[in-house]
Amino acid sequence: LKSIQDIYEHTDAWKGIREKIIKKVVLSLSGDQDDTYARYIKPFWPELRQMEMGGMTVGLAYNAQLRASKENQVFYSPEWMQENIRSKGPFGEMYRVWGDGKQMVKDDKFDFFGLSGYTVDELKEQGYVVWTGVQPKGAYLAEGDTYCFLNLIGNGLRGHENPTYGGWCGGRTLLPDSVKNLPRMEQMKYRAEHYPLPDFTAPVMNGLAARFKWSVTPSYTDANHEPVIKGALAMNAKPGEKLKLKYTVTDPDKNVLAIKWWQYMSASTYQGKVAVDDSTSANTTFTVPTDAKPGDTIHLILEATDDGEPQMNRYHRLIITVIE
Repeated sequence: LKSIQDIYEHTDAWKGIREKIIKKVVLSLSGDQDDTYARYIKPFWPELRQMEMGGMTVGLAYNAQLRASKENQVFYSPEWMQENIRSKGPFGEMYRVWGDGKQMVKDDKFDFFGLSGYTVDELKEQGYVVWTGVQPKGAYLAEGDTYCFLNLIGNGLRGHENPTYGGWCGGRTLLPDSVKNLPRMEQMKYRAEHYPLPDFTAPVMNGLAARFKWSVTPSYTDANHEPVIKGALAMNAKPGEKLKLKYTVTDPDKNVLAIKWWQYMSASTYQGKVAVDDSTSANTTFTVPTDAKPGDTIHLILEATDDGEPQMNRYHRLIITVIE
């Protein structure tokens, strides 16, 4: 942004270029780790939109394996990384894991990840600043700020359409005044506690594995792909009205599918808990709560998971708007 401003600010093209940038750019900040936004972007580009991440249930940062549940530990192991990522062609070879012998910048005293077989004290003796725990050789390292991108992935949650919708890493939610001025990480902690998300670790990591496999699989039929869901994206209904939900769910690989409906609470303006009549069927019914008010919205998610290798997920967001 600064380079573009420096080059074009005093030219006749500047007005059009600036308007184009404002129209296209969406900021997705990872903790606002330096003062670039506060000191430059916000004062000079106040019109730029921000896509907020309301919470994270997917461990992608350093030491993610230490916080992972027992069933999710497998996704961070050296064995899983080798089978699903590292062995998958040129892209897999480029992917960094613990003890891979690589260093992004030569002699970077903060980057000791490529080394293996050393204790923390031994690394410090070599001059490294050990700021995160050491993991086994070949284990998952970190995706850094990848979570900022998760809501842009076209998985059917439509997190990119509206900052309040949310996706794999939550979305914009209303915060009380006592929380609004807290640091960003404290705000995210509050959202995680008050607007909990499902555990998306398996869909995210299996999706990553599938894409690496696609990069070395010439034939479409030799790889697994996401299910396909077709049906209404929006409905209007009165309080107490019973809706028929009819959706077509198929799999391009003819895999067996598991169906699940759930409510995306943080995106709904109606904050009561709701449920469809048959949460395991793509064709079911739903009754709008009688205490729902005109203008309220209810976000229901239809989720399909196949039994392929690796398993893949697809979502379909239905937004029900309450009318008089």
